[in-house]
Amino acid sequence: MRAQILETALRLFSERGYFNTSAHDIRRVVGGSTGAIYHHFRTKETLAEAIYRELLQRIDHILSEACVDQQGSLAQARAIIARLFQVDNGTLLDGIKPVGNTFVSLTGYQAQGYANIPIY
Repeated sequence: MRAQILETALRLFSERGYFNTSAHDIRRVVGGSTGAIYHHFRTKETLAEAIYRELLQRIDHILSEACVDQQGSLAQARAIIARLFQVDNGTLLDGIKPVGNTFVSLTGYQAQGYANIPIY
């Protein structure tokens, strides 16, 4: 229930804003009682703090995972960017490949107005 409350609150805070979202709004989406929300979080502020801590943990995990087996800060930075923007060889447009620190067109995308895209 706690995880469901956190995810719902994050979504509603993002959509409506923190001040425009009440515990009753969260309860309506999650189901159950308002007391169940207050059982896990004393106030809306402590709920927001828990969301913040959870997001920091997710980001830390993503960054740590992206840097595994990467030697040097430039390689780590590239890996982090690729992970955060979900860019990898499998998601590139057909005819584009990474070369050094740019994506280079193999089928004339530059001729169509696309430029090299720096990835650092």
